[in-house]
Amino acid sequence: MRTLDRLLALTALAVASFALLARSPLAAPASADPAPSADELGPADALVLLETKDRKDSLRLTNAGGRLSFGDRATDRVWSVGAVDVETCMKRLLATSEFADRRKEVEDEARKQEEQFRAQMQEIEAKYGNIGPDDPKFPEAQREANAVFEGMRRWREGQGRIVGKLAAEQIEAAYRRLVEAVEVVSDREKVDLVFRALPTARPFETDTMEGAGVQVQGRTFLRSPESIDLTAEVLKELGVEDEG
Repeated sequence: MRTLDRLLALTALAVASFALLARSPLAAPASADPAPSADELGPADALVLLETKDRKDSLRLTNAGGRLSFGDRATDRVWSVGAVDVETCMKRLLATSEFADRRKEVEDEARKQEEQFRAQMQEIEAKYGNIGPDDPKFPEAQREANAVFEGMRRWREGQGRIVGKLAAEQIEAAYRRLVEAVEVVSDREKVDLVFRALPTARPFETDTMEGAGVQVQGRTFLRSPESIDLTAEVLKELGVEDEG
């Protein structure tokens, strides 16, 4: 009997010692992963989910570079999404002095040239007065007036090209600046995909069918959570959040 009691006591001591050893940090396997909290699962290399209906297909979820992966392809990732109101950002950028001052210079130059043409016509009117087709000087007055009109026409065509080229250059420059700001904000907020999207509630500021179509196309999302809107952060990065 004493032998049986002694064996039971030794067995209990061995079990207790093993339990203490198992909880000891010295006995724990080496791992860089922090211990999970009571409401967490893992760490694990992968999570396999079975298809609930016929259980034939399974989905294996893994961590691929900090992104949830559901396949072997580079596109089999769960990406974080953001959206930016490009129209507002572009308008505010183009309204800054950096862009507006150059447009004003072109407008001022055009206004001066228009005044020169107007002065030339006034000189012709003062020179010939209110003459009719029967006046001997009428052909000469008509030639001089036509020369001024032709010069004005050619100048306006050239001016149109200058204004169009300037607009194209400024729009591209503003767009490049916007993209740089989006990159900075996206890196900071850990956003992978950023969509161009107008707010669906914004009124259509157009009176043409073509303009309305553009407004529809610009509204990428028919519905989206406010949390994905990065516009305020992008405007802040551009330094135009308080400018109209």
